[in-house]
Amino acid sequence: EHVKRAAHQIVDELHDDDALAVVTFSDRAEVVLPSQSNVNRTRAKAKISTIQAGGGTEILQGIRAGLAELEKHHGDRVTTHLILLTDGQTYGDEEGCIAEARQAGARRIGITAMGIGEDWNDALLDEIAAQSGGVSAYIASPSQVRALLQQRIRGLGTVFAQGLTLEPRFAEGVWMESAFRISPYLERLTPTDSVINLGTLQANAPLTIVLELGVAQRPAGEHRLLQLELTGNIPALDRQGDKLRRDVRCTFIPTEPPPEPVPTAILNALNRVTLYRMQEGAWDALKRGDISTATRRLEMMATRLFDLGESQLARAALLEAGRIAKEGTPTARGHKELKYGTRSLTITPRRRPHD
Repeated sequence: EHVKRAAHQIVDELHDDDALAVVTFSDRAEVVLPSQSNVNRTRAKAKISTIQAGGGTEILQGIRAGLAELEKHHGDRVTTHLILLTDGQTYGDEEGCIAEARQAGARRIGITAMGIGEDWNDALLDEIAAQSGGVSAYIASPSQVRALLQQRIRGLGTVFAQGLTLEPRFAEGVWMESAFRISPYLERLTPTDSVINLGTLQANAPLTIVLELGVAQRPAGEHRLLQLELTGNIPALDRQGDKLRRDVRCTFIPTEPPPEPVPTAILNALNRVTLYRMQEGAWDALKRGDISTATRRLEMMATRLFDLGESQLARAALLEAGRIAKEGTPTARGHKELKYGTRSLTITPRRRPHD
């Protein structure tokens, strides 16, 4: 019912030139509302109200049916996006889901993958979002659906550029250790054929990327380390494949440089990356059966979170650390709360409240 009310609100906020389609999927996919602009709001809401939950969770069938509807109005000057909501596991079609997401990304169609509750595959939804240039999100309870859906839809309405890709071209002896998106949300970025898919850029949400590089020893002097090429489309200006290139250079000196303060923006970004790696390392250790390391990493994460004023998330980390130390496994809810809570941390540390 929460999802239906959220969908009704989306219908009410549509503009005449917006197109909407609604697809449900359980054991099979069903097109409840075919893709259409100039939506008849009363009829659309009546159709949505007939949706009944039940059956299995065939995500692949839902994605395919949804993408087929989106293609009807897809174009260079249109922001085309699929919002996937699921509260269950899908079995046996994971590779197909990822392949469809990859093809959608190549067509500049992003996918926002939202999991409701605890019984869904977060690794799969993350990969679907990453391959398409979209976003994955955790909805702890159905009552949060309305706010999160509204936030996402309004964000899509402010898209300035889409189909963004970043291609780093490295000089000899330079390589990339890791890449992270820092804002508007935190995630590890994985290149495909040396290209990083960044999805869309909203007009009111700056995009911040951190690249960790390895650099072989260089003689003293200025050296070009890499060139960054950003490619994207600007629908409002009818510009396709716009490119922006920037060189990254570094000066090497033969002696130790004098100490200089690190810019606050860099410190804050690295704090977020460190927190993300801590929780990532904890789950990796747990998969290996190393309970001691997993517990220690979560406890360290909690300390960092308390220092940043993120008391609620810090307590959640301590709670899961204690549970893992005692029982050897985290709760599904705790795992997702920490994973997605860390992603949504703001760059600027909050003031720590006094208890």
